[in-house]
Parts: sequence; structure tokens; C-alpha cells
Amino acid sequence: MIIRHHLIFAAAVSIALSLAYFPESLVFPFQSAFTQAFAYTAGTLVGVIIPDIHIKKPVKAKELIIPYYIIRLARCFLLPPALQVLRLCNRGSFEKNDKRITHSLFGIISAAILLYLYAYAVSLIICILPQINAASIAFCTQTVFCVYFGLITGILLHAAEDVCTKKGLFLFFPFCNTNISGCIRPCKDTKRIIAYASGYIALMLAVIILTASGITKESGIESYVQTAVPILIILITLLTFAVSDIHIVAGK
Repeated sequence: MIIRHHLIFAAAVSIALSLAYFPESLVFPFQSAFTQAFAYTAGTLVGVIIPDIHIKKPVKAKELIIPYYIIRLARCFLLPPALQVLRLCNRGSFEKNDKRITHSLFGIISAAILLYLYAYAVSLIICILPQINAASIAFCTQTVFCVYFGLITGILLHAAEDVCTKKGLFLFFPFCNTNISGCIRPCKDTKRIIAYASGYIALMLAVIILTASGITKESGIESYVQTAVPILIILITLLTFAVSDIHIVAGK
């Protein structure tokens, strides 16, 4: 997928999940629930473009300048530790713009670990700030981790969307060069893109129905799991239809 597709689809999913987990954010805007829902959505929109480390500075498409610098920043904080781990494991040397690293299970797991460490460090800094009460510390820490979970959601969505394309993913890179690809050509296959977008709209409607049914009325992890599981099942089903022409090509 290209950046605008990633952003549109990520916005749909993150807004739907925010409505499910923070339904009161619509009733009481600009309160704590709204802030955390906004943090989660913003994190998802950033996370969904992070894996495209190969992107070059746009010359004509000026609207891509902000995503370009976000990706550059992420590459500075996330890529060097991952490359160092690969060197220690004797997996060879890789270029910093080799997108196979960030489009693999290794890249996803390493990004999740590093982002968690960064989020934890920020939460520790918040705790030692002077003249801040316990309630504010708890709220700020929760908001930081809402951003973290949003980033992880975005990274996972990016992988789920790219596996539907003709180029696909090297999911087990650098340990295996097997390519898993689908049937969508992002820049040419308008009909399949529309069908894929329709699936995301259906996902949003399903989440809204779940929310209206009262499943998310009670807050807490149990409510979140009850909401997230049906959402994931629906998403996986939609992706299965989208990649009905899936190909697995073993590399050398």
C-alpha cells in the first residue's frame, strides 16, 4: 500500500477502536477519555507509516513532507538497535533503507520492544517531575501508553495491509527470504482498493454496533478483550477475502 492508503485505513480502524474503548469521548469531548482516544488515534496514524523506511524525500508531493520526517525520526531511534542485534546474530550487514527489516516479524517485535522502553522512560520522567500530583501522573502515564498501543496497532496494520499487495512481505526476514504476497496493486488496482476500503467501513460499522449494544459500557480490560476479539475476527476475515489470490514464494 502507499502512504495515503495506510493513513486512511489506519484512521478508520483507530477511530473505530477508540469509539469502542472510549465511548464517552463523544459525549464529553476534551475530557480525559477524549484525550486518550486522540492519543491512541494519533499513535496509530504515526505507527502505520513508520515501517516505510525506504521512502525518499518528496519533491513534488509536498503533503508527504511530514510523513517523510516522521519516518526519518523513527529510523534514527528504532533502526540502529535492530541492525546491531542482526550483526550480533551474524545475520550480515544491511542498508538502513532496507524495508524488509521493518516489514518482518523481527522488525515488528524489535519495534514493539524499543517503543515500550521509550514509553516506559517517558513515564518515569513524568513520575519525577516536581509539583505534579498522583492523579496527573496516572493520567499522563496512561496517555503515553495509549500512544504506545496506537503505534503498535499502526505497525501491525501496515503489515496486514502490505501482505495483501503484489509486492507482499518478507515476513521471516532476515532468517528466511520467503515472500508472502496478495493480489492488490495499490497504484493501479482501483476496484480491489475500493473493495478493501469497503471492508474497513464494514469493520467500523461492526465496532459501532458492538459499542451501541453495550459490550463496551463497562470499562476495563475484560470489556476491551470482549470488543477486540470480534474486531480482530472481522478484520482477519476481510483480509482473507482481500488476499484470496495469495502467493508464497520461497527465497534462496
